[in-house]
Amino acid sequence: MVKIGVYIVWFVIGLYFGIGGYVALDIEKRKMQSKYLPENSVVFEEIEFRNIEAASVYDDEKKAHRFFGFILKSLPKNMIYLFTAMSFGILGVVTRITKQVAIDNEDIKAIEVYFFPVLGLMTGIIILAISQIIPNILINSSGSVEPMTLAFLSLIAGFCSKQFYEWLISASGSIFKK
Repeated sequence: MVKIGVYIVWFVIGLYFGIGGYVALDIEKRKMQSKYLPENSVVFEEIEFRNIEAASVYDDEKKAHRFFGFILKSLPKNMIYLFTAMSFGILGVVTRITKQVAIDNEDIKAIEVYFFPVLGLMTGIIILAISQIIPNILINSSGSVEPMTLAFLSLIAGFCSKQFYEWLISASGSIFKK
């Protein structure tokens, strides 16, 4: 019963910070994009905006503050990237644990529920670091990490965390040969 409680806590943490981080990063991306769209003034809620996209971003940001105010108000942008990557890494592991129970009919050991999400969290950090190393794949034209790419790769890496770390060790070994 404790395993289920811990599993639910990991799931909720991953979901809240993952979705919240994704929403925050997407809003920032759309703000930047709206600056490059043609100027066509629009008034929304008695505020004048540069164009309809800027007004839409403002409205979405206001709505997002209801659920994700902590993330949007409190965290600097670089921390949002970090929390998003870590959270989707956690969700990847939680998804794998769910698959093991629901599809594979496996019994899950307590250690898997307690520590594998931490492994997924660290995997998300590694994915974020890799996204800084391989900019041509993961970085958009404004110089920011693509939120969807970061979330997806962190989710997949968390899901395949055992295989990911085996690959990472193997790749590191070939790069750092003596």
